Amino acid sequence: MAITKVAYEFDPFKMAGVEPPKSKRTEAAAVRDVAEFVKTEVLSYVAESKSPVAGGSFKRSLSKEYKKRKQEQGGSGVADLELDGDLLNALEVQVKSGRKLSLQITGDQAPKADGHNNHSGQSELPERIFIPKKEQTFKRDIIQGVKRILQEYADEE
Repeated sequence: MAITKVAYEFDPFKMAGVEPPKSKRTEAAAVRDVAEFVKTEVLSYVAESKSPVAGGSFKRSLSKEYKKRKQEQGGSGVADLELDGDLLNALEVQVKSGRKLSLQITGDQAPKADGHNNHSGQSELPERIFIPKKEQTFKRDIIQGVKRILQEYADEE
């Protein structure tokens, strides 16, 4: 079966330990801001060859052959998942039913995302985990940022 989606669904309010606003409009705005924040943070971590996932590994080194190929194509010599840009361009944070969010890569980039995140458990690629598995979560500073955003909306009510 071909992999068509690598995703991590989460409730940002539960994750951050913040009560949702009473107003659905305020809640929706808060969730949209969190979605944008999470995507920005994940991309920032990856650009620094680091995992945004608590306990997640991110193999920083490249094989000699791949490093050479990547540099010949104008890329950097570091593990930043940016050879063609297709993989990270496919990264999105979608608002799901209710207030849940899904950090995901779908479609033709999903097998590549699974290759590094190994959600299927079948990959032999070096781990460069940037999408948490079900039992994982984000690093503390990302969760604190989510909490800060949600608390700002809660304080407005």
